Amino acid sequence: MRKGEFRHWDYERRFTALPHLEAGYIEIGPHAAFRTHRDALNCFGYTKGHYQRGTWDLPEHVRDAIGLRGKCMVWFPKLYEQDQWDNSLSEDGCVITEINKNPDHVYSEPWNQRIVMAHSRDELNRTLYRFVGVFEVICEYRHGNEHRFRRIAPRVKTYGNIS
Repeated sequence: MRKGEFRHWDYERRFTALPHLEAGYIEIGPHAAFRTHRDALNCFGYTKGHYQRGTWDLPEHVRDAIGLRGKCMVWFPKLYEQDQWDNSLSEDGCVITEINKNPDHVYSEPWNQRIVMAHSRDELNRTLYRFVGVFEVICEYRHGNEHRFRRIAPRVKTYGNIS
């Protein structure tokens, strides 16, 4: 959409994958938000029912079709402190820090890239999942209880049927 161009308000479509599938991509901005994990995953060919896990492995054929490489996933993080995790997004939106508060919880990052749909709230306190970019692991933080990721793209192609 060009700057200043009128965007018709359609509440039923607003938080679905359909506008992004029609455009052929999703990019950071006020219209890149979804009500449910399933709505966000529909942007990448997911066609099953309700989905509520924190990650979804991107099938290889989808990864290849949208131009990503390596092992990829869609991630639904809470980018704020919680009981077990202290996750954050840098001020400029370019780095995610993921810290497990248990220093003995050490693991190696298995994914090369993450499509990030961050948990958020709208002005009426409803949960939304906002696209914040495609991130890759920073190699120095690939192992341990703190992992960091740098944004490599503010936009990603979508994959799926428009129906």
